[in-house]
Amino acid sequence: MVVGNPSPDSMISPGSGFTWTLLRRSSLTLALLLIFLGSLCRKPAPQIVIERITTDVGDDTLSLNPCIVSDNSGRVVLAWTRYRFGKEDIWYTERDAGGNWSQHINLSRSGTGDGSRRVSLCFDRESRLHAAWSQYANGWVIVYTWREHTGIWATPETVRHAVATLPHIGVDTAGRVHLVFSDMGSGTNPCYTSRSPSGVWDPVKEIRSGYKCLGEAVLYVHLDGTCSIGYIDTDSANILGKVDWVSRAGDSWTQPSTLDSLTPAPMALTMAGIGDTALLGYVRGGFSPHSIGFWTRGSLGSWSGPETLCPVVRLGAEPAFAVTASGDVMAAWTEIWGTNVITAAKLSSTWTEGVVFAGTDSTHPLEKTACASPDGVFHVAWRGGTAGRSAIYYASVRFD
Repeated sequence: MVVGNPSPDSMISPGSGFTWTLLRRSSLTLALLLIFLGSLCRKPAPQIVIERITTDVGDDTLSLNPCIVSDNSGRVVLAWTRYRFGKEDIWYTERDAGGNWSQHINLSRSGTGDGSRRVSLCFDRESRLHAAWSQYANGWVIVYTWREHTGIWATPETVRHAVATLPHIGVDTAGRVHLVFSDMGSGTNPCYTSRSPSGVWDPVKEIRSGYKCLGEAVLYVHLDGTCSIGYIDTDSANILGKVDWVSRAGDSWTQPSTLDSLTPAPMALTMAGIGDTALLGYVRGGFSPHSIGFWTRGSLGSWSGPETLCPVVRLGAEPAFAVTASGDVMAAWTEIWGTNVITAAKLSSTWTEGVVFAGTDSTHPLEKTACASPDGVFHVAWRGGTAGRSAIYYASVRFD
């Protein structure tokens, strides 16, 4: 017997009533969540200028894996892998603030079928430019070199360890170069070494071994020389994944610790930072509905997070982060099944809404985006093109 006006739920069978009530409550919760997320977003219109950097044509030319860096003066250097007629090399171009891009220069000059690939760049605190890449020389090695702004490149040095690939470098205020790379001979095991200011490389330390890592390791070097390193530890099926990290200060290492554990496994680890603050970002949730999240850490502090972008992204891939000297954060990423490059920024602790600012004109836009921004302007690079040919694109992004 129903007393008074029956509610819609009371006029449905008990089983379906429970389901209907749950759906209504879930919908209300979702609506409130979206309203709350919307209140945390701003809508400033970014000023975006897009340029095509490479102009190579032909069905056998691929420009891949861009890396871009900027110093405090606004000088920008952009490097990439160029594959053409069976040869791979590292090329780069650069420009001063307000200037024009330089002529493209072949940095690696390996000229072989396997050649050189996957360059990593960084500026030190004196605006010296440092570069490392993977190169085949009777086995895969890491090649490192550096130069002053107006100088010539130093004689390349080689770090040899098993199958050494996927380098990431950083330099501390004392001039020590920190390098992480992946040993592809036994999975993708993260390895670390460093170079003293006198030019001596330390023995390589394997951070993790045993076919347990997914993707590449990343690092950020804090002002005091502390090095934060992140990597994805996974099960044998690459389903469950953990975002792990270690830290090196002097000769001391922390024990590996887990920041996040996800199924499906997280993807596309990336790291950026400014001063003593590091950002560790990744795709949370694999190819299922997910978000792009990141953690923050000071050199001697604990990590805080995960913080997700606002709004939650749709099938984002290969995110990259950048931080300005004032602490603003920008993220850029490509869509897994789409052809767009998307960006959002965290300005004064509030995220902007995601902005689609370029189509990659690619049917396979799974190339890593790259960001840099200490000078206050966000610099973004990405690869666009079809499977037979591709180009490197660049955009300067400024938020009001």
